[in-house]
Amino acid sequence: MKRQRGTGSIYPRKDSEFWSYQVYVNGHRERGSTNCRKKREAEAFVRRKLAEYSVGLSGPNSNRVTVKELMDDLLLRHKNDGNKSVADDESRWNTHLQPFFGPLLATQVSSDLIEKYINDRKSQTTRSRRPPQNGTINRELALLKAAFNYGAEKTPPKVIRTPHFRMLEERNVRKGFVKDAEYIRVADATAKEETAKLRPWLRAMFESGWCYGWREAEVRRLRVHQFDPMARIILLEPGETKNDVPRQTPPMDETVFQLISACTVGKNPDDFIFTRDDGKPIRDFRVAWWKACVEAGVGKFLCRECGETVTGKKCQSCGGEKEYKGLLFHDLRRTGVRNMIRNGISEKVAMVISGHKTRSVFDRYNITNYDDLVD
Repeated sequence: MKRQRGTGSIYPRKDSEFWSYQVYVNGHRERGSTNCRKKREAEAFVRRKLAEYSVGLSGPNSNRVTVKELMDDLLLRHKNDGNKSVADDESRWNTHLQPFFGPLLATQVSSDLIEKYINDRKSQTTRSRRPPQNGTINRELALLKAAFNYGAEKTPPKVIRTPHFRMLEERNVRKGFVKDAEYIRVADATAKEETAKLRPWLRAMFESGWCYGWREAEVRRLRVHQFDPMARIILLEPGETKNDVPRQTPPMDETVFQLISACTVGKNPDDFIFTRDDGKPIRDFRVAWWKACVEAGVGKFLCRECGETVTGKKCQSCGGEKEYKGLLFHDLRRTGVRNMIRNGISEKVAMVISGHKTRSVFDRYNITNYDDLVD
């Protein structure tokens, strides 16, 4: 660890029996007061502070650093690194963390205060009128912890001690996937979607996610120049994937190839592959996906208030708002991994195709249903 050179001095506090001090470390000055009544004790106090600075245990003015300053440093670092989660991090800070921790000094943040924040967040409600999930709160706490850790890494360090951040147990891991019998019904329902009269974009997105286990955002952002009709492959370049690892599909089967080809007819290389009939790129297709899943029998709309099935815009019984429950597009990612393993593809190759970087996440997606166990 880099040693910090410094000097210190003491002087009597005006109209007081205590002593004040000032220290200079690597050009940084800190001034303050001691609780020492004797000059010898005050000198020992200053020597201890300089010793802490020299081994990196603290730095000048570290007791005056605010949580906001730590977060600003972390967000600046993420922007400089080109982190894709900058917008999400800023939203978490501005919406939830800053109103609670922003005005505080870093030294005021304790484990008890973190528990109070957790309790406060659980008393709030989201747009769905429910408390936030444990995973949502954990992402916010992880961001705050990263700000403290980054402050401790600085020279001189802005944080002497990082408080303990207790993470909540997450039980919201999805377990759904498309069964073989459901595949045909979902394929037919996505092909009949009313918003895809000219180009079968919803059916093509479903087949791509089901076949390769790609993320929804990766499928939406595909452009025409990434599709090679001669080799029948799609190439994802660095920066176009979540973990910036390039990858490509194996040669497409006839179904996927015909659907992708139909979606690229008459388009320029830089155009999106999946667009609506008016040429606009697909941004949010949840409504179209929900309707197709309801028609295929793998999803339904329930009342948020009474839980009954809703067929209209609102609940016929209580007039409450409806919400979708059932198969999500992200479940196709799990289905794609499962299908590749069942068809004899090695786990290493399946991870490359689906874009899983860590084995633990891959194992969580490669779940087995009861029929697989029987076989």
